[in-house]
Amino acid sequence: MKPQSASNLVILGGGVAGWLTALVVRKKFPSMQITVVEDPNKPPIIAGESGTTTFVEMLKHVDIDFDDFVKHTKSTPKLGGSFKDWSGVGSEFIHCLQTDYAPWLDGWTDTNKTVKDVSLGQLKNIMVAERQKDIYQATLLGNNVPLADAFYANYFIKENKVPFGASRAELPIIPMWHNESRATAAYLKSIALERNINLTEGTYVDATQNSNGNLTSLVLDDNREINAEWFIDCSGFARLLIGKKLKTKEHDYSNYFTHRSVIAWWDEPKYSPTTNATAMKYGWRWNINLQHRSGNGYIFDPNYLTPDQALEEARSVCGDHIEPVASFTYTPSVMDTSWNKNVIAIGLSSGFLEPLEANGIAVICESLFALQDLWDPNRRDHTAFQERFNHRVSIVYDDIKDFIALHFRGNRSDTDFWLSHMHDQERIPESLKQKLKQWEMFWKGHSPVEPVFNGYSPAAWMQVIQGLDIFDSTYFTHAFADKLDIGKQVLNTNVNRYKELVAPFWTIDEWVQNIDK
Repeated sequence: MKPQSASNLVILGGGVAGWLTALVVRKKFPSMQITVVEDPNKPPIIAGESGTTTFVEMLKHVDIDFDDFVKHTKSTPKLGGSFKDWSGVGSEFIHCLQTDYAPWLDGWTDTNKTVKDVSLGQLKNIMVAERQKDIYQATLLGNNVPLADAFYANYFIKENKVPFGASRAELPIIPMWHNESRATAAYLKSIALERNINLTEGTYVDATQNSNGNLTSLVLDDNREINAEWFIDCSGFARLLIGKKLKTKEHDYSNYFTHRSVIAWWDEPKYSPTTNATAMKYGWRWNINLQHRSGNGYIFDPNYLTPDQALEEARSVCGDHIEPVASFTYTPSVMDTSWNKNVIAIGLSSGFLEPLEANGIAVICESLFALQDLWDPNRRDHTAFQERFNHRVSIVYDDIKDFIALHFRGNRSDTDFWLSHMHDQERIPESLKQKLKQWEMFWKGHSPVEPVFNGYSPAAWMQVIQGLDIFDSTYFTHAFADKLDIGKQVLNTNVNRYKELVAPFWTIDEWVQNIDK
């Protein structure tokens, strides 16, 4: 039986965060009165966005047909990120989906038998293969082979292909997706309205509070009051409720992320199953290809460049034809608590550092899964659940903070911006320093296993650490010297199998041509 609630909920702000929140709450509380307050004069930011597999899980959770979503939002599949010039001009590495290490190692995946039909000997081979993955990984590091080559997702990337279009019905890979934020918000809005979620259009002016500081209503510019017991702040960078009204403390991370000014533009798409991130002189540039256009932007350090100078640098590499569709500066920061009194912040209202590694939509989804698990308006005492919610969200942000900051620890040194991020101690979070010490212990053989943190997987960390050449691989080369040739043989076997696997599938261009057929 689904939980019931007579409480009223008001969500301030539409966009992806607001409408997705409304659908998640409707799923758990079918009888709740839910109202989204949307300002028609302030439409959602329009940009190409990069999602994660968590977003796919969330859409499935709220009963959205993914094929229908892709059709209406002009989305394209994503299998990883391509990083150019991050460890010096001319450097390049891939951070791809971690589909598996050596799935054909010892031949144990060649069987189509179900688990109950697998013999004891085959089970033993499976267990041996699992243990051998660590050794295989070490031999790749010792041979200076990109770890991305261990995953068959990377062979889709190499061939510019996607896991669609072949006769093989089953393939153990769920792609991430590129989507357009405004189109996604509009699609989610249409679904929400069909599910009896209310829309109120108007401009927020103020909010009323009771003696305990809890909000009781929103006041709009025409003096309308929207009453509710609970409020969710999806007002974006404005943080109208969690920040301006409740004065919730926030952590400013500008020292770590000095690149906080953005110019964005559109261009003709050049289809790719990767988000393309290219380091620039004073920040980095993204390229996300949708079905109908590409979304691009340069996020740069305003201490070194004006927007006009940033545009000039962008045009020097992307073409004189580009024209900005957006330009703004923000403060990289995270709220101390995302749930304060009877207000819960989701999305940009809760925090934002910068867009690297598809963290924006990921945080929305992780916050909503926490909301699903921990928020229930029928409870009398929310204290313990509020603390747990805030802890879960803060862990997500902490890991994102460190993983993003990791990308600026490479060897690029051609400008003061990159030199500062390499050498100035205030540019690196203390928590990342501690994580890098653990990784250094692993890379030098002082720890037998790689460290594990709360968010991004060890394989994700290793692909970036190796791609940036943060630590040398001398230990692995010497310690596994007698196994390096075997490791290469396993890799060569896998590469041949990967190529066979990928061959029948569509290129991403073919997929776009056939998407509506």
